[in-house]
Amino acid sequence: MFTCIRNRKLITGISLLIVIFMLFYFIYEICDMFGEMKYESYLSTHYGQTKVVCGSAVFVGSPKILVANNEPILKVAVYKDWILKEKLLIDFIIFDVSGRIVAEIKNNHWVINENNYFRLVVAKNEIKVINELNEIELDCIALPNGAIKVNGTFYINGLRIVVTDTELKINT
Repeated sequence: MFTCIRNRKLITGISLLIVIFMLFYFIYEICDMFGEMKYESYLSTHYGQTKVVCGSAVFVGSPKILVANNEPILKVAVYKDWILKEKLLIDFIIFDVSGRIVAEIKNNHWVINENNYFRLVVAKNEIKVINELNEIELDCIALPNGAIKVNGTFYINGLRIVVTDTELKINT
């Protein structure tokens, strides 16, 4: 009789721990989703604090770094989530040479990724988009001074734009 009661208490205790764990997990996920939904309003209200370094060019006060036909191709920001962890967030549209959209990232998540050609590597202070040939298409790094460094290769309206640590080149 006592072993039955002990087993019942053990099962109840384990069940309670599982429910508590699941509750905390769902609260975290909901808050994380809410934080990402607030990303757009964060960009619109805090863009004055954004400093982005692309090669030798420095952009201050605008999260929209690359724009083609009045549409933002690349937007970046450092965002503090609900537990005040800093997150680097990007929106990025990848075009091929002919100008066709082949991939799109919104709030660090794929919207379009034809044939899973690209990989998204997200670390604490860095986000990389790597193609199937292991070439880096985009590399965004949150620097300790609060700036965001952007390197990569982009195609916009048939032009190839190459951003390295030292230069920003446009090739036809």
